[in-house]
Amino acid sequence: MGGQGLRRGAAGWAALWLIAAAVATGCGGEEDLPAPEPRDIDTVGVAITDTVTQCGSVRRGFIAEPDLAALKRNVEALTDALDRLDPDARFRMAAGADTTLRDQVELAIGQLERDCAPEQAAALRDALPED
Repeated sequence: MGGQGLRRGAAGWAALWLIAAAVATGCGGEEDLPAPEPRDIDTVGVAITDTVTQCGSVRRGFIAEPDLAALKRNVEALTDALDRLDPDARFRMAAGADTTLRDQVELAIGQLERDCAPEQAAALRDALPED
């Protein structure tokens, strides 16, 4: 009977060691975020295109001010993408250029900061995870 208790004790310690090793190496912690799917890429593309168009139009004097509600929706769409997706996964935009969500968000931040909607740029910058 003493042999069975010893085996159970050793098995218990082995299981605890495996769990500790898995946690230490990152297993069982946060899940890896998925790469953007085609629907996500379309959403990001629309948000970026609208942001660049509106901010560029303000800078060039074509419009007096951007549609702040639309820019806020764009930032919310990008923030949602950052919450759900791997910001550094490579994908191809409709125009054919390889990019990442991080690249696109940084582009939006740059556009928003230039006298367009700096408060939206700050919100987007806060949502962008560090490299």
